[in-house]
Amino acid sequence: MSELVDFYGDITDTLSPDSMLRELYPDYSFKGVYLDVGAGHPIIISNSYHFRINGWSVYSIDPSPRIKVVFEKYRYELINCGVGEASNGEEFHDFEGKFIKGGGAFGSKGKLKIRVRTLQDILDNELKHVTHIDILDIDCDAKAGAVNVGELDILRSLDFKHSPSTILVEEHNETGIGSFLKEKGYFLYKVDKYNRIYTREEKTYNNLPVKM
Repeated sequence: MSELVDFYGDITDTLSPDSMLRELYPDYSFKGVYLDVGAGHPIIISNSYHFRINGWSVYSIDPSPRIKVVFEKYRYELINCGVGEASNGEEFHDFEGKFIKGGGAFGSKGKLKIRVRTLQDILDNELKHVTHIDILDIDCDAKAGAVNVGELDILRSLDFKHSPSTILVEEHNETGIGSFLKEKGYFLYKVDKYNRIYTREEKTYNNLPVKM
């Protein structure tokens, strides 16, 4: 199979997140494991699609019923639930397929009860055959009305026995994610307008060190 070098992620500064991730995995013959939490559309503005079409095993999680329909259209598998602290059901507002917990329902298309599970529970059940994660990509909307609380909740719901090699997280502001991952042994590799990439091994981007 020839290399498919197109990238599909959203360009925020000058590069898309998937192109920045590819810099960490330059060998196209390597077929890794990509866990996409808050996957959204499987192709449009997708960080994982570039890796999927290059032979990686991509596992996608998203709570949206609309996204589930799209995945079924393309015959891709989707675990259709929310991720964070486990509960029987959380009430979210639906903003064109984006689900926000709590108040601030301006522009909401309605409400929906979504089952929320820990990431570890999903790995121990549906994905129990997965023994290693090369890239963990987390992109969800705010819970409890605070930006990125959801991303940190998701990270806390993982026991890190899988120890993803690389973590891409959408992080608009300082939220404690950096310090949490530093305690888990991660280093900050790259920062752009909306995303941060963390690695298990200390690396430099364009030969420049990045501070946590």
